[in-house]
Amino acid sequence: MKKWYLNLSIKYKLLILFYCFLLLFSFAFYLYNARVVYQNTLQTIGNANLNLLTQINANSSFMRSEVEDMSAQLIVSPEIQAYLTSGNASDTEKEYVDASVRDAVNLLISRGFVSSLSICDLKGAVPPFIRTIDSRFTMPDQSELIETELFRLAEQAQGRPVWLENSEDTYMFAANNHYNRIFMVRMIRDYDTYENIGLMVVGISEPALRQEYSRGIDTSECGIAIYNSDGVEISSLGLDFSDAFTPEEIQSIAAQEDGYQATEWNQSTALLCHMTDEETGWVYLYMAPLQEMLNRINNSSNYIVPFVVSALIIVFPILLVTTDLIIRPIRKLLVAMRSVEEGDFSQKVSFRYRDEIGQLGMGYDKMLQNLSSLIDKVYVLQIREKEAELNALESQINPHFLYNTLDSIYWKAQMRGEEEIAEMVWILSQVFRACLRKGEPFSTVGNEFKLLEQYMRLQKLRCGEKFDYEIQLKDEQIHSQKIPKLILQPFVENAVYHGIEKEDRVGHICVTGELRGDRIYFQIQDNGQGMSPEQAKAISTNTELSDGRHYSAIHNIHERLNILYQGDYQIEVHSVPHQGTTFLLSIPLWREKT
Repeated sequence: MKKWYLNLSIKYKLLILFYCFLLLFSFAFYLYNARVVYQNTLQTIGNANLNLLTQINANSSFMRSEVEDMSAQLIVSPEIQAYLTSGNASDTEKEYVDASVRDAVNLLISRGFVSSLSICDLKGAVPPFIRTIDSRFTMPDQSELIETELFRLAEQAQGRPVWLENSEDTYMFAANNHYNRIFMVRMIRDYDTYENIGLMVVGISEPALRQEYSRGIDTSECGIAIYNSDGVEISSLGLDFSDAFTPEEIQSIAAQEDGYQATEWNQSTALLCHMTDEETGWVYLYMAPLQEMLNRINNSSNYIVPFVVSALIIVFPILLVTTDLIIRPIRKLLVAMRSVEEGDFSQKVSFRYRDEIGQLGMGYDKMLQNLSSLIDKVYVLQIREKEAELNALESQINPHFLYNTLDSIYWKAQMRGEEEIAEMVWILSQVFRACLRKGEPFSTVGNEFKLLEQYMRLQKLRCGEKFDYEIQLKDEQIHSQKIPKLILQPFVENAVYHGIEKEDRVGHICVTGELRGDRIYFQIQDNGQGMSPEQAKAISTNTELSDGRHYSAIHNIHERLNILYQGDYQIEVHSVPHQGTTFLLSIPLWREKT
């Protein structure tokens, strides 16, 4: 498949690439659109459901506030206070007090969500007062009531209301009640002495509570549930999802910030909104199925296929024209190249525009012109090759002629007793043999130091007592190490001609070589005339002087070392005018390339 595609014309390659890109773009657009629609719809429905939970919480809080406010008025009313302190009153007085209490209690009982109200004397001197619309409400004995957690919480609250939802203590009041049990208890205190003189227990009708908080809310396709802080259900309405969450999960939801999330319920996806009342600890849940919303999102894919097909049909002629504009100059270039294959170098191309293809055509014309010119020069090159062969033969003859001539001069000097001249000629011939050795760009450290020794002897014979010298190889292990030929002699020559000869005092030249790690260091030191900082810097950095001059021999060493060691070398120059100069050359150990 890959080979088939690569062998296609560029025109069809572009068409296929565009269609693939369009399909990928359409698919990515569909995924993005579906995700955006899903998120936006989820946010819209989630916020609307959170508003419903806020309304439910407000309805429930209003009911609780009414119960708390009316009970607060009741426990400080003179009728209730008189009833709880009427243990020693006459029968006539008791009947009057009972009638007054009933009138006061009727106002609270008249609220549809209150199912029962009981008032008991803590001393047991007055029989409990019970007013209820639910025959299943009972009042436990005083001794049993005092031992309950309910009573202890009411004592700790010191007259403030305490709410209990489906706790173990609530079974005392509604053992046979199949509805959820919701009670508010509060201590009744003597408003003169602030002593606890009685206990009020108000029962809330769960069906009435359900009706109260669901006013104006359609629960036919959703579910509402209220849990206490322990994760125990208080009330529910609509879809039954009470088994979907454990008490621990409800407590975990209560610890989260109010919000919404998608969850799996009843083998489908549903939107769960949750809100926690910070004051009561009640957790409000609102769950609504998301299947209808997901169906709307899935239906949005129906317009993707028509869109893609329409786009393919509309852009096809545009693509044909566009690709033809690109392919036409390439075809023109291809025709010209085939003409060159047949030997016609006069076939050139010219393009109107200067885009990449136009630049390619210009490059092709220039290449064709250079190629034609190169072919025309082939015959000249062949002639020059013949000349080079002759020059090579001559260059092999010239050194032998030079050696033979020097040898003749050496023996004539010996015959005439000119020992000093004979020695100079012999040393000079040895120096020439080392310098003119062909085909060998490398020498050894030992041979280079031997060449320096001969060169210094020759200069010593020439200059007499003008200077003395010292050549020392500190590490014998580098004696056979390969180094480029003739990289030390130019520095020694510089020390002699530009350093020592220009001074009136006796000069000294010292040459050393040593191994440091995996590098060889050579030092050429003299006590001659020295040089300026500009000259020292020019030699170290291989740059020209301000007047355009440069040290040609040392410049040549720079160029050779840079090529051979790829820049991994160093030449330092330290000089003080009229005190001397030190050259320091550092190169790595030579390793044969594999």
